[in-house]
Amino acid sequence: MRNFFGLSGCLLLLLVIVPGAIADPIACPTTGTYQDLLNSNPGGGCFISVGSGVSLMFSNFTFTPAGTGTPTAAQVGYFLDDPGMAVGGGPIWGFEFNPGLAVTGTAATPNVIQDILLTYTLVPVGTTIVSTHLLANAAATGAGVAQVTENQMFCIASDPNNTSGTCRIFPPLLVTTAGPPGLHNDAFFPPWTSIAISKDISASSGTAGSTATISQVRDSVDLVPEPATYGLFGVGFLIVGYFVRRNRA
Repeated sequence: MRNFFGLSGCLLLLLVIVPGAIADPIACPTTGTYQDLLNSNPGGGCFISVGSGVSLMFSNFTFTPAGTGTPTAAQVGYFLDDPGMAVGGGPIWGFEFNPGLAVTGTAATPNVIQDILLTYTLVPVGTTIVSTHLLANAAATGAGVAQVTENQMFCIASDPNNTSGTCRIFPPLLVTTAGPPGLHNDAFFPPWTSIAISKDISASSGTAGSTATISQVRDSVDLVPEPATYGLFGVGFLIVGYFVRRNRA
């Protein structure tokens, strides 16, 4: 028994002496590379602070490249939408990736392919998510095709383990140079409490002389209620209270 309490005391002392022995998620750097996001996994991932005690927690990052000359995780940059603006207006939060895919078909290799699969889990804290926004800066010539396919699993408040992001399957989002829906697509839904995102970014030339490029991919979400809404509610209640008291007087 004495040895047990002695060991427990040593462990507690170690946690006090060594800061970060149990790591907390870090703030997602405003800019960086995908390797920086991978490096955050052992610490529980990273977060974007939205304000008013609300944050978005990102974790379980993976990076899987394929094809010829595909950039590495240390070459794929990003910056934060914190917030950005959705197409058509409204604040959104998330990542803007710079995958740097570029292929050209040759006589020897007509169909050159570069592909990156990115995955991560998103859990909102103090709010829920009501939309996702997928946007690509991409181009193609000839038979070339540049596209992003985003598969999403999600949870709602009534699901067991609703922060896992793996409770239900949502139809994939697609943006492509090959035709509809084009290079911008949105999904709107009832409030989600977590998402597991799998994003496949690909460029293929198809034939000799054809090209495809993807220089930027936006993956952001819209929250409810927006943090600013809390302030508006507070101001509204103050105004209503003022007029109620004035009428009584």
